[in-house]
Amino acid sequence: ELAPFGLAKTEVTNRQWAAFLASDPRWRPENREALAAVGLADEAYLAAWTADSGAGAKASLPVTGVSWAAASAYCEWLSSRSAGAWRAVLPTEAMWEAAARAGLSDPAASTQKKATWSDSSAAGPAPAGASGYDAAGIADLFGNVWEWSADAYLPYPVLASGSYAGAERTVRGGSWANAPDAINIYSRGGVASAHASEFLGFRPALVAR
Repeated sequence: ELAPFGLAKTEVTNRQWAAFLASDPRWRPENREALAAVGLADEAYLAAWTADSGAGAKASLPVTGVSWAAASAYCEWLSSRSAGAWRAVLPTEAMWEAAARAGLSDPAASTQKKATWSDSSAAGPAPAGASGYDAAGIADLFGNVWEWSADAYLPYPVLASGSYAGAERTVRGGSWANAPDAINIYSRGGVASAHASEFLGFRPALVAR
């Protein structure tokens, strides 16, 4: 059973990430080496980020090249901007899967029709929400970019719930580089928390303070 929660309609975009970097310079790409030295990122952190990433044609793309610690810091920053009853966090695996299941037109199905998958011309993710929204009003839970969760990675049948320690964090959902038949609602993987890549982004959840 899950307490009430919300999930962002799309993955965090470059425009949203640029606002975070402007507010908290510690996470700018020029600080990559310092972040890596303390285990908060690796050499691929924001590798594709440029001065104009948060504007123009790139602004609506999901931000990628973000480590787990950076994604968590974004959620903390987002929470600090509101004194309301909710705060932003990375979703647990259970939250992500519940939201994904709610969006399926057939609850018994294990795949998502409205998804962003690779094709012969794909060289990166599509703009957030460009493939449409599912039955729960959420976009891109399948395809576009893998998404960080709050949980440490453990193999099934044990589902990590945040109380388990581990060097890896769980990612869900698949990316633009995965074939449609390679990803379903149960697909997951373990990734080192400092890892960053062009295939990996995130979206916040909302939970009660």
